[in-house]
Amino acid sequence: MRLFLIAILILMLGVSCTRSKEEVIANPDGPLSDTPRIELSKIAPKSVIALQDSIVITIFYQDGNGDIGFPEADSFSLFLTDNRLNLTQGYYVKPVAPLNADIAVQGYLKIVLPYTFMSDSSLTSEMGTFSVRLKDRAQLWSNVATSEPIEIKRN
Repeated sequence: MRLFLIAILILMLGVSCTRSKEEVIANPDGPLSDTPRIELSKIAPKSVIALQDSIVITIFYQDGNGDIGFPEADSFSLFLTDNRLNLTQGYYVKPVAPLNADIAVQGYLKIVLPYTFMSDSSLTSEMGTFSVRLKDRAQLWSNVATSEPIEIKRN
């Protein structure tokens, strides 16, 4: 029952994804793979108060054919996992390039997690990590990018 309530809490979190600095790129090492690649660019802050502070996760992406994001708002392409409980939530990302374009793209996606919670209420603080994956319209999965540990403190 407790895991069910925690899962409901996560589903209710209003996480927003925004994109920025998408651009056509030239790769001196040759063409980029059509499989997306991501890197965790930044996660902040390193310590939060449960049910109060936001966590901002910024990822850098590259894709050889620009098919990241879906036109349908009910299609998820970005997946964030809270590794403490192995709970994954999917998020919508708008297309980062025109739908019929076959161009290499790169840019940043920002995930704002408005708050998180303690998975064990008997503790005063706990450490947690978050993992991110990206799926393109061809159903190709990126690598998994995992954050450094974040301290989550009880209020």
